[in-house]
Amino acid sequence: MSKRRQKSSESVKKSIPVAASGGNRYAILVTGAGILILSVVIYFVSARSNPEKKLRRLIDQYSKSNQFADVESSWKELALVKPDCIKPQDQISWATAALRADHPGAAFEVLEAWKESNPDKPDGWLLILDLARIFGSSDMMMENTNEILNHAMVNRSTAVLLASTLGLLTDLDPLEVRARLNKWSESEQESPLARAYLLLRYAENPLPEDPSRDLRIEQARVLASRYPDSIPVLTALIETLFNGGYYQEATEVLDKWPLDYRTGTAFHRLQGRRLQDVDGKHGEAVGEYEEALKFMPHDWKTRYRLARALAASGKTEESRKEARRMSEIRESLDPIQLGELLKSALPKGRSPEPERLVALLKKIGLKPLADAWVQWETDQKILNRRK
Repeated sequence: MSKRRQKSSESVKKSIPVAASGGNRYAILVTGAGILILSVVIYFVSARSNPEKKLRRLIDQYSKSNQFADVESSWKELALVKPDCIKPQDQISWATAALRADHPGAAFEVLEAWKESNPDKPDGWLLILDLARIFGSSDMMMENTNEILNHAMVNRSTAVLLASTLGLLTDLDPLEVRARLNKWSESEQESPLARAYLLLRYAENPLPEDPSRDLRIEQARVLASRYPDSIPVLTALIETLFNGGYYQEATEVLDKWPLDYRTGTAFHRLQGRRLQDVDGKHGEAVGEYEEALKFMPHDWKTRYRLARALAASGKTEESRKEARRMSEIRESLDPIQLGELLKSALPKGRSPEPERLVALLKKIGLKPLADAWVQWETDQKILNRRK
């Protein structure tokens, strides 16, 4: 074979692999595109067939970018699409997102559901107590503290006991908390809670910076027309009317109080005020105030009204006794005196030293909470011995 012919044959052989390689690349591209398309199809089919996975992925993405309103709405959608998949810890995350989105009503609703499913963890209780403190609702704080004390897994938590104690004995800065409640009420128009508790703060502890009395009364009336069965709304309206001198209207609203909630503290307190200040039935008012104090023994304002009702009923000695008790509790809760006690009993950065706090709690009638602190202290001593 000549050299020229040999070279030609070799060049043909060399050209064959080159042509085959180009074909392989084309095949690979086609296959890759097919796999990509198939993956996209599988993704969308999976998303449709598994909405939980999709929504949880969205929740994670929104959480990382602090889009809390979107986190909340995604939890709400997931609860509608697949309610059985919502776990107690999911409810905590949902409520936290709602609070950070300035939607306290939505957070409160979720936390109430959480209490029914898993009340043995402290994190949910801490959110509830934080809400109650911002609302300024002593009734809500007392109700939840009593529930906490019935759960052995929670009532020894240092953080929970601290939150309950501070919530029952102290209040937040009045101007700051008013600003927070006002912001919440504007952000969450579909819930009455923030506006109701803001109006209640105006009624119970008025400040010069607050809206005028007439404006507050009108706001409370409008709110009650929209939410006639809401206990916080009714309470705010009746207190506002009483303080404004609209006794007849306050009485008419109180008569519409839902029958299922007439055993609550707020109703007994308001009914006592109506019987005492409007109807002049001081003896019956005494019974209502005593019922309220069974639940809130450290409520010195109600004790003051009880002392007045007893005096008007001719029970002078009992009235003096209640007046002394009222003064004792009021002095114990004096902000300066109480602040010094709490500073020493609950020092920042150190473990609580609750001996003086326990004595105070017993003195003002909060014995169950005092007992919880005694048990906490016993537990700490046992743990320290083990170390």
